[in-house]
Amino acid sequence: MCILFLYVANNPSPDSYKVVLAVNRDEVYKRPTQVASFWGTSPDVLGGRDMQSGREGGTWLAVSESGRIGALLNVLQSAESLSNASQRRGRGFLVNDFLLNPSVDAVQYIATFRHVYGIGNSFIDIPFQKVIHGKEAFTRVVSDNNSLDKKESLINGILEILKNQEKFHPDPQMYKQAADQPETFLHGISSRFIKLPGYGTRTHTIILVDFSNNVFYQEITLKEPINEIDQEWMSSSFEFKINENNNSH
Repeated sequence: MCILFLYVANNPSPDSYKVVLAVNRDEVYKRPTQVASFWGTSPDVLGGRDMQSGREGGTWLAVSESGRIGALLNVLQSAESLSNASQRRGRGFLVNDFLLNPSVDAVQYIATFRHVYGIGNSFIDIPFQKVIHGKEAFTRVVSDNNSLDKKESLINGILEILKNQEKFHPDPQMYKQAADQPETFLHGISSRFIKLPGYGTRTHTIILVDFSNNVFYQEITLKEPINEIDQEWMSSSFEFKINENNNSH
């Protein structure tokens, strides 16, 4: 499970952010993960990485210095359809491939989208209730704080949305997708911030891109090994300017 909120400005002003991205990563607590950093193999790419045996190096979210942002979310499925999930090829390299593939002009592509989006683990046009309510809150926060001098308020407002534990259960769309999943599981994942035995929200990421193509990237993640009872969070942030002349990545 994961959840993503995206704002792309229609006519950004010089003192505002033209892209605001907020993501929760929900994952098994024991799954080894490398915290956000610039990748040694691709030093112009920034993001966390999956270190699960056999899937090392994949990612759920990353950004490149050329302005590409790639994110990956799961689709909630029935227990039966997930019975052989461990045998399937990891999808984390889909993001890697997009970030490292120069065939798509990412700046031109994202410029065609001007809206606020909320995406969870269903089809984008049939969102879960937690996504609907989260999108409304995200829209308000961005609208009220979209200026460079309100950066701290913007980040704090987004974090409140990502950390919100209000349950939206029962959710009809969840039952349509995964009616055979345990009731306790469906109840547990009906909030934006998830905390279940062995599984939950373990990383918040916020990416801001201003009018001048300056990127701010903040990751707040659980410190490994994760103590489920006494969770310890750590924060890191990065800043760089998009290099529009870098067409190799």
